[in-house]
Amino acid sequence: MRVRRYERGHSHVFYTLFLSTIALTSTAFLPAFRTADAQSTAGNRVSPEFREPVTLATKEGVLEVRLTARQGAATLDTSAKPVENFLLFDYELLRGTASDGKTNGRGLYPAPTLQVYPGEKLIVHLDNALTGLTIDDYFSPQYTKVGGEIPLYPIQMKSSPLNLHVHGVHVSPKGNADNVMVHIPAGMSNTYTYEIPRNMPQGAYWYHSHLHTLTGPQTYAGLAGLLSIGRTDGGLQLVTEKKIPVRNMLLQYNGVFDRANGGAVLNNVNWAQYVNTATPPKGDELAKGTYRPLLAPTNFTRSKPGTTYFTVWYAGPLSVRNDRGLLQTIPSNLQTFIPADPKTAKTIPAEPSLPDDKRDVQFTVNGQFEPTLKSKAGQTEIWVLANISDFAYINLQLTETVTGRHPKIAIVGEDGNPFPAVHYPVTDDGTRLLLPPASRAAIAVTMPEKGDLILEMP
Repeated sequence: MRVRRYERGHSHVFYTLFLSTIALTSTAFLPAFRTADAQSTAGNRVSPEFREPVTLATKEGVLEVRLTARQGAATLDTSAKPVENFLLFDYELLRGTASDGKTNGRGLYPAPTLQVYPGEKLIVHLDNALTGLTIDDYFSPQYTKVGGEIPLYPIQMKSSPLNLHVHGVHVSPKGNADNVMVHIPAGMSNTYTYEIPRNMPQGAYWYHSHLHTLTGPQTYAGLAGLLSIGRTDGGLQLVTEKKIPVRNMLLQYNGVFDRANGGAVLNNVNWAQYVNTATPPKGDELAKGTYRPLLAPTNFTRSKPGTTYFTVWYAGPLSVRNDRGLLQTIPSNLQTFIPADPKTAKTIPAEPSLPDDKRDVQFTVNGQFEPTLKSKAGQTEIWVLANISDFAYINLQLTETVTGRHPKIAIVGEDGNPFPAVHYPVTDDGTRLLLPPASRAAIAVTMPEKGDLILEMP
């Protein structure tokens, strides 16, 4: 997954001057430039223009909004038609302002950004409309009837409970504040009131469902958004003084079965973890690593006759890592799988001929695949990267298209905490940043003098 940065131009400032900028000294200098329009394509596909989710902000110290969770379809720029089986938030703005001037929105992916400053109040009326669900791979073993046996092919949930969590914010967990033990049944509502402390650090946080055993599936399916406490860059003084642009980039992934041939249904790529085995292990098969399970694939009924399914089951002996039973669920069109024992299974090759925008699993930025962001050559910006996915660990790298160079990633804030000095990742001499699930990082970047800058998510 790549985000393309564009604009060509000329500048009298060299890259070394950017080092003084990211060191947050008073000598930073950001000149103006002439630019030339550029267009990004992936094959015959034109990349969408970068956009950010709508921002709902406070008015007179209060932001009051109604969020309604429901099953819906999301518009993805790599699918010819809306992709079904997302769980999305509708919103109604009751008190506050909206960046697009609208007071309501429906089926947003990602969810709207909520912005409140330290010392202000956030009120969220959460309506649970997760009824009449028709999602095959939406299930939690917790909701199996008492004494009931978990079936080979789990029965989908027709309705679902829900709650809300403001991730990383220093607020009370009691009552109707940030109480992740609240259980809101389908068809019911709850009002959350968050008093943001005056000493709360400015920065990027996020909100999502936190109902235990369903946190992952609900977050993955779209019930997540950015929560901005003040400014997402942390309110850095130099950013304010020099009017440095701040871009919010919400990183997610989605799996659409057979996307290349027109598939338009969201699938949970971790679904197989919930599927029972047809034949349980015998004796010490599991300990020896000789157990070969049979799994029921989620899309079995939609597969063509003769389709072969493979499972990649850990085939080694027991170890301190406790890897037995580990199931890898990355689709075969992304990676080649080599079995531990070639006598019992065969290698599954990748499909290198597939263009990135046709692969089943894709990473997106603000719901877009490889968007183009036009900027001035030599311009310094703050990119706020927020991994609001459930399981994905995202490797990030910057690449200059003309030189092939990978600039060091200058981190100026992390998880809502602005840094007094620039930090660099410890991997690959500071040129690669691993962003775990739920993590946020504010990085300072500068556009190259020639060519484009690409944010890659290998």
